[in-house]
Amino acid sequence: MRSRSWFLLVVAVTAILLFSMFERLAAQDSSGIMISEFRFRGINGPLSPPSTPTTPGANGANDEFIELFNGGPAPVAVGGWMIRASNNNAMPTVVTRVIIPAGTVINRGCYYLVVNNNTAGGYNNTAVVGDRTYTIGFADDGGVAVTRANGSIVDQVGHGANGAFGELTRLPVLLTAANRGIRRHLSATAGYVDTDDNAADFAEIQPGDPQNSSSTCLVPGELSISGSASPTPVEQGETITLFATVTAATLPPSTNLQVTGNLFAIGGPASATLADNGVFPDVTPNDNIFTTAVAVPPANPSGSYSLPLTLTDAQGRTANTALSVTVNEPLLIYLPHDIQGPGATSPFPTGTAVIVRGVVTARKSDGFFLQTEAGMEDGDPNTSEGHFVSVGSGAPDEAQLGHLVQVRGSVAEFVPPNDPGSAPRTELNLVTSVFDLGASTMPAPYNLTDAEVSDAGALDQLERFEGMRVMVTSLTSITGTGGDWNDVDATWTSDGTFYAVITGQARPFREAGVARGYPVLPCQMGPCHIPIFDGNPERLRVDADALEGTAAVDLSTWAVMTDVVGLLDFGFRTYTLLPEETLSPVGGSVVTPAPAAAADQFTIASFRMAPAPGEDHLAKASLSIRTVLNNPDILGVQGVENLAVLQQLAGQIDTDALAAGDTAPEYAASLFEGSDPDGLDVGFLVKTAGGRVSVTSVTQIGDSTTFERNPLVLRALIEGPATSMPQPITVIVNHLRSLADVGSDNETGSLVLTFGANAFSATVADVVFADADGYSAGGPRLVADTVTFAGSGSWNGHPGYVYLAVATDRGEPGRGRDTFTVVVRAPDGTVVASSAGTLSSGNIQSLR
Repeated sequence: MRSRSWFLLVVAVTAILLFSMFERLAAQDSSGIMISEFRFRGINGPLSPPSTPTTPGANGANDEFIELFNGGPAPVAVGGWMIRASNNNAMPTVVTRVIIPAGTVINRGCYYLVVNNNTAGGYNNTAVVGDRTYTIGFADDGGVAVTRANGSIVDQVGHGANGAFGELTRLPVLLTAANRGIRRHLSATAGYVDTDDNAADFAEIQPGDPQNSSSTCLVPGELSISGSASPTPVEQGETITLFATVTAATLPPSTNLQVTGNLFAIGGPASATLADNGVFPDVTPNDNIFTTAVAVPPANPSGSYSLPLTLTDAQGRTANTALSVTVNEPLLIYLPHDIQGPGATSPFPTGTAVIVRGVVTARKSDGFFLQTEAGMEDGDPNTSEGHFVSVGSGAPDEAQLGHLVQVRGSVAEFVPPNDPGSAPRTELNLVTSVFDLGASTMPAPYNLTDAEVSDAGALDQLERFEGMRVMVTSLTSITGTGGDWNDVDATWTSDGTFYAVITGQARPFREAGVARGYPVLPCQMGPCHIPIFDGNPERLRVDADALEGTAAVDLSTWAVMTDVVGLLDFGFRTYTLLPEETLSPVGGSVVTPAPAAAADQFTIASFRMAPAPGEDHLAKASLSIRTVLNNPDILGVQGVENLAVLQQLAGQIDTDALAAGDTAPEYAASLFEGSDPDGLDVGFLVKTAGGRVSVTSVTQIGDSTTFERNPLVLRALIEGPATSMPQPITVIVNHLRSLADVGSDNETGSLVLTFGANAFSATVADVVFADADGYSAGGPRLVADTVTFAGSGSWNGHPGYVYLAVATDRGEPGRGRDTFTVVVRAPDGTVVASSAGTLSSGNIQSLR
């Protein structure tokens, strides 16, 4: 017995010594192969049913894997190597689970996965399959080793203190069930940490994350960053874009990359953040090119600067570089009169990049006005000292009233896209920077008198003041305020615009002849037998609320405004005064009622109705006809939807007259449906009270091929005193359509759309009309029409863009009801602009 006990003791001691030797051998192995992650069991307990696991790690005791990783410098041939298992018994049992097939190579940074394939329920991760399988599981508290074919240990890890395999401090035995992995800590140099201490090297992760030979290999790579700039060199007052191209580190992969830079030397922040989000100036998001833009101040010292850039990641790594930037003084800085020049257009070609310095004299919703500093004028009376700076949106904060600024942009001659025949307005656009140089003196306004705004002058007599501050001592309106009438809501929205002359000048009218202006007729340059209308050069357009801080005013003809100071702009083919302060008009014309007819007189009048009348419309029309027109004997009415509406108006007039204590005129209505696409007609109201008017006939003239709004002819006999009556009369009522765009050439099917400061010029390639049944609103049509336009064109001069526009009928009349949508797409299909709203005039049926 003693002899046998001694032998067992010797065997146990020998085993312990061998295990210690194996651990030392593993620590000394230099192949780079290591056990990077493993799991000896998944979730404990039987499954119900056990053959249908749904979660990796859910197959209980046999849901196992051992992941090998090559953290060495070169590929390793592992054919014939073994995966061996040990339990945690006092006398541990060691068995071979897998022999890796001959010819197997694990490349640098790559994986090899061994999994349990027990038919009772083994490894079940179908997303990452095993490279090699075994069928008998590992002891939960045991260990695993990878050995060469000769049995020498390459790497080992164990749970229990009695197991054959493990390095230094063993891992604790896991008593709970979970979808887990036991993984080595990540390393920035070798992929995973291997200090030959299991407890220090491994940690539990949930869920497990096994990798196989098809998984992405970990190739060591450090953070790197390089910088570039455009333009280079950069001029003072110019915007420079900085680019930082970065490379993420691996082992482990970088996350949350951040780039910062000290840009203080060129006027930027001392700690600027560069972005990779696709938001301007960055171009493409997440392409590892980080971007920022810096506007170099005009006073920034010239010279070469080194701008430090720093790259960091969430793993605590850092990379640095220095970007070299040279700042030069601008070659030339211009003043506003240089840009305007003495002619109608700038001496600079359109698109010329310039730097202009001047005083901000006014701010608009789409830009600001710039004028030469006092004392810096060029002395040429033919040269304007101011011009507009277009930015496409609200004036920037750097352009404050009365401040001297330096603007970098491009010379432009703006012509409205919807009026290509108009004279241009000289301005700057494509602005890249605006620098506030501090408060300055506001230039004094130039006093405009009859000499400058003469009825005998040329249409461009005010060109030399375009963009400048001007003053008019006294201004008299020659029109009322314009605006927009909403037929549906019976509301009026003022646009703040009207026309005026210098007080004392005669009110101008449209004179005989062909309009002088644009284009210039050949005979205007020499002897001409065609009368030429001079265009009323003494007329000023006034836009009362165009500048920031001003409000629209509603006025009538002959209102007087004194000491009006503002900016002289050009719009709607007319020099336009933009007041700096809200106007305070005094006086103005009032409505003068027509005199009542004497016994030997009769009255005939005309009245333009607003379409789609409701109670408010009818009441207003009734008031005008009774108190202003004084209930004429015959009233020609335009803009009426149908006979029923005209009869409603007649009834409203009688009701209101009786309510006011007057005699009801008892109008009889006559109307024939015409061919107008807006559904508007003309008609007559004939006074029957008193029996003075005897209607002989009411006749409609022409058909739809001759007229869109067919005239009506009324023949009647007027009774009265025998000395002058009866009187046979003929009355014709017309409603002419607008001649807007009558001079435009639409044969090419061209289309110009504007979206803020952006222009889309296109051709109409396809027009489709569609009718939908079921619409009825008492109008002349019983269908709802849809018109679809499509075509291609250029966005701000860049070709390859397409558009789709749809107009839809929403009832009669169309104005303010019919809807219109348009979408413009870039060549890659992205939407660059869209708009929707209601038609401000007309009806979509007019497009047929």
